Amino acid sequence: MSTESVHERPQEYAVVWRTGDGPTSSGKLELGADDLVLHGSSEDELRIPFDDLSSAEIGRAADERVNGDKSLVLERHSCERVLVAALGGVGLLGELTVRGFKMRVRRLLLSRCSVLTGSAVYR
Repeated sequence: MSTESVHERPQEYAVVWRTGDGPTSSGKLELGADDLVLHGSSEDELRIPFDDLSSAEIGRAADERVNGDKSLVLERHSCERVLVAALGGVGLLGELTVRGFKMRVRRLLLSRCSVLTGSAVYR
């Protein structure tokens, strides 16, 4: 079996989230190679390609919390904010998951930044 034929299964986490000032949803977050997908308990689904993200930070302020728990604040290029927290406030495990995800997104964002040097553009 070649390495191209092996499909890596996305990582899944039980989460709660809120988009903008909308209602809180619960379900799971699937973390893929190029995007994340939030699946709600109803038929709602929110797919966020990493290319659409302008930042990812840990939200500790009152307006950045979901159900009172710290969240991962995902900001899209459209300025829409999506707040994601571990379901049930898993504590340290949830915090480590968020930090690992944040580092993964940051590496992806940095790898896609263009650097201008003289008249040449390097990626």
